[in-house]
Amino acid sequence: MNAQDYKLTGNHTYHHLLSIDPMTNTPTVVKKLDSFLIKQFVRQVITEDLGFGDITTDLCVPPESQCRGSIYAKEPEIVIAGLDICRHIFFEFDPQLTIAFCVTEGTTLQGSTGQKQLIGEIHGSTSSILKMERLALNMLSRMCGIATYTRKLAHAISNLPAILLDTRKTTPGLKIFDKYASLVGGAKNHRFHLSDGILIKENHITVSQDLTHLIKLAKTSGPMHLKVEVEVSSQEQLRCALEAGADIIMLDNMSLANMTACVKYAAGRVPLEASGNIDLANIHDVAKTGVDYISSSAMFRAPNSDLTLLLDPCAGE
Repeated sequence: MNAQDYKLTGNHTYHHLLSIDPMTNTPTVVKKLDSFLIKQFVRQVITEDLGFGDITTDLCVPPESQCRGSIYAKEPEIVIAGLDICRHIFFEFDPQLTIAFCVTEGTTLQGSTGQKQLIGEIHGSTSSILKMERLALNMLSRMCGIATYTRKLAHAISNLPAILLDTRKTTPGLKIFDKYASLVGGAKNHRFHLSDGILIKENHITVSQDLTHLIKLAKTSGPMHLKVEVEVSSQEQLRCALEAGADIIMLDNMSLANMTACVKYAAGRVPLEASGNIDLANIHDVAKTGVDYISSSAMFRAPNSDLTLLLDPCAGE
């Protein structure tokens, strides 16, 4: 482990990793995962998983054994996301391994039910491949699952002008990977950190009991570069938010009829975002109401993609 791996100098900050939140025009999350961030995460999860060592592999596998490991998708349709993190997990543990992927990030693999589709191959120490197999597959299958579901959401509204956004309902510790996979799948990243934008939500309004005051306070006292978004649940709250000068308004958990009425009432004065329990079953209907943005966390609840790694002990290098 080299101290240089952790060194941040000059302009090596997160700004070059970030995409722009289309709602707030502020940086949010990585467009391409950065090796510094990956290394920190990988070292932590390897330590967590290995404990005091893989007793089974050390007992059963000769240390000189070499093999080829092939990673396959076992589903008929999958969007690839997470190749970098998969590669880093294997390389961090054993730099002598060689890895070649036959697909690229964002590729949609399509096959027949029951047909395995090759993602990539790893050559080298059998012991090293076995020890890192589950960690690598866990991350790759999770990120592919998120990207695959996100692609379906994006496709469902591709003939309508609404823009798909993700949310902050990610798994703690995995946010950057979850949001990266969502980006690969075709969504835009909404807020990454709480500091990325001002979003006045239901509970803020409940505590204050004065929506107009909150909006004016945010506009006058908040950072000047941040837009003010307000969550509303009725047309009356929408009217209040418009009059108080909200920059963006979120229509939260509204019926399709109420959303349509709010879009008509707002008449394009500010961007409108639909939110709340939106998934593949209803996203197209929500987009037809005329909202500008649709935020969903459904991709972060998607099942992991079904991947497997199979060894060929006769094909090692």
